[in-house]
Amino acid sequence: MTAEQRRNLHAFRDYVRKILDPTYILSYMTPWFRDDVVQHIQAKKNNKGPMEAASLFLQVLLELQEEGWFRGFLDALQQAGYSGLYEAIESWDFQKLEKLEEYRLLLKRLQPEFKTTINPEDILPEISGCLLNQECEEIIQISSNKGLMAGAEKMVECLLRSDKENWPKTLKLALEKEESKFSELWMVEKGAENVQMKDLEDDEMKTLDVHIVYKEEPESQNLSQNSCSSGHWADCLSWRWRCQKHSRSHRIYLQTVCFSRHSSGNNSQRQLGGTGGGCLQAPEVFQESGITDYRQI
Repeated sequence: MTAEQRRNLHAFRDYVRKILDPTYILSYMTPWFRDDVVQHIQAKKNNKGPMEAASLFLQVLLELQEEGWFRGFLDALQQAGYSGLYEAIESWDFQKLEKLEEYRLLLKRLQPEFKTTINPEDILPEISGCLLNQECEEIIQISSNKGLMAGAEKMVECLLRSDKENWPKTLKLALEKEESKFSELWMVEKGAENVQMKDLEDDEMKTLDVHIVYKEEPESQNLSQNSCSSGHWADCLSWRWRCQKHSRSHRIYLQTVCFSRHSSGNNSQRQLGGTGGGCLQAPEVFQESGITDYRQI
């Protein structure tokens, strides 16, 4: 191995850490790794997870001085099924792996829905080509011993480390074949950045963020030309707020609303919906959502 190859492997180590489970290739690295090192890496995975184990693996790997270890590492990746990572290191071109990052982030966000809606045994035959043989066996074993939700969680973990460039599309096709609701969330045709988070349930809670600015004008001022509706005014409340309702059919955005109260005999009264006040009728878009009065919000 040349010094340049060592530097490159160190520079691109984050890709290796995110993808490689070193316990799957340790059997191929025995000519260079001592037994105690192998056991240490296996223990690190059991206690800290595969990413920490991969960090330790790389640390040991980059300190090796024996001949042939770099070629042995590449051969181990190929033998274990890490074809994407093998290709990237062989050519020092990680663009294909980089493009998968957005889908990893999306799957992390959707992991709770994936765990509760996916039967891993149903889609595993369709996506097995995107996983390692050992990973498929582990998913089946966990699903059998701990339940389908635990198996789905393991499947997410394996997909997040997959180095197969087609795994997002393959997962989409598998979900569509099973007519899974999760397919509506996993939209990959236009890229993960354009995915809209649809609801798995028809009803979703509304969220309201309100910022209130109160302004009282002198009574002598002519308010008939105010940008709000005409009439005699006692005060004007300018509300800047946004209300979002997530549903399958629509999403409502309202940026600025100005509403008024007609003057009554007592100008000192400053309360919404107070006696003598005007009707606080909600605009049409909110009436469609079942909100007919601002006091309902």
